Amino acid sequence: MSARHVLTILAVADAERAASFYAQVFGWPLAVHVPVYREFELPQGQRLGLYQREAFARNTGALPAQVEALGITATELYLHVDDVAAAATRALAAGARLLSAQALRPWGDDAAYVADPDGNVVVVARPLTEVASAPVEPLTAAALRALARRWLALWNEERPDAFDELHAASFVDHAPAGRAMTRQAFAAGITELRSAFPDLRVAEEDLVVDVDAQKLTVRWSGAGHHRAAFLGVPATGRQITFHGIELLQVAGGVIAERWGEWDAAALVAQLRQG
Repeated sequence: MSARHVLTILAVADAERAASFYAQVFGWPLAVHVPVYREFELPQGQRLGLYQREAFARNTGALPAQVEALGITATELYLHVDDVAAAATRALAAGARLLSAQALRPWGDDAAYVADPDGNVVVVARPLTEVASAPVEPLTAAALRALARRWLALWNEERPDAFDELHAASFVDHAPAGRAMTRQAFAAGITELRSAFPDLRVAEEDLVVDVDAQKLTVRWSGAGHHRAAFLGVPATGRQITFHGIELLQVAGGVIAERWGEWDAAALVAQLRQG
């Protein structure tokens, strides 16, 4: 018996929204456009269909399982792309959720995992044999400490070139404070902070490295004079001190993910004190 795979169909909550996501990320041409179904032409004769859940059930006799918030389906699309970082960045900008940041995988691919708006797992990958640069070895404890201190230095001086060197193109900020979760939005957040506190100085209070997990935990303190509006409070000229803790995930020798907590209540209290 001969069989050839030609079409993959995903059940989605909103066919229009799902089609917009895949068009924005991958730019595939749309071959079928009907109210409850969209179908893309992929390279090498493959096709991807997006079927509205209720209509999907007409063919199967049962509704596909509903994915809970922040859950994922049992479906995975594994796609080879020319630029993993760029594809992952486009996916996040289009509404995907990061599952696993870009990293070298044991089976020989450089890959990032995201969930599309319906919870379907999408992998953008490139075989290492196609990657021009050699695989990056995990950083040593000393190298991780040096990376953390270079990262802290970003808060003390405006150096966009250094920022890009230290963060992966697919960097995700898991504590965005109302901003987007992208590298660009995080950089803008640092710029905003430095605009409000031009003489800001951030100091390392504690630093813990995990070589096996390639993670950094940094406890820090900062001080600077309040010279421009911040958190809705006009400039006061006061010297403000604040504290925070950061968890940074390193991949490929750069920072791929960030989780951060600040003592925001204490900061606002200082800004608003009579």
